[in-house]
Amino acid sequence: MLNVFVRALFGYLRRRGRQFGFAGQGAACSFVQHFRSSLQRNTHFHVLVPEGLFAAPSPGTEQRATFLPLPPPDDEEVELLLRSVARRVVRLLKRLGRFDEDAFPEDALQALQAASIQRRLPFPRDDERPPPHKGRCAFLEGFSLHANTHTHVNDRHNLARLCRYGARGPLCVERLSWRDDPRRPMAGGTRAG
Repeated sequence: MLNVFVRALFGYLRRRGRQFGFAGQGAACSFVQHFRSSLQRNTHFHVLVPEGLFAAPSPGTEQRATFLPLPPPDDEEVELLLRSVARRVVRLLKRLGRFDEDAFPEDALQALQAASIQRRLPFPRDDERPPPHKGRCAFLEGFSLHANTHTHVNDRHNLARLCRYGARGPLCVERLSWRDDPRRPMAGGTRAG
């Protein structure tokens, strides 16, 4: 699936480059994450992509590739890219026999049971508002694409921070601590072990 995404992304970058009159290749550094911060299984990708293309040097020269910057995508372009990726991923999963359209719950009880396993229930709360629309983010039928993080070309500190974020593990050792009383009551008053 990562290859599907990267191919679609690079195709978008090449088409965008042609609009500005230049050709080149995209580049990316990707990280595969298998868990959310709550340790729920949620395989997803963090992909760092320069906003532009790399043009190959002229044959016979010792120059390096030249970076050709592109303007950032707008909301509509992010949504179109996500639609393309979602369509391609579903097509791939069907071809591999990994997409069973009958696996989705047909009634409300099945939907609630499936949601409860994932520790989220789709009940709106009175104080809960829909998340605000963020620029360059798109959500579509379980797929999401966030393209609103930017780092200045000379900001090495922020680039290192983004790389650490993408490469982090499911547990943050610095946030773990020993408890004096491991039998402390959990939420609801129950005790472990």
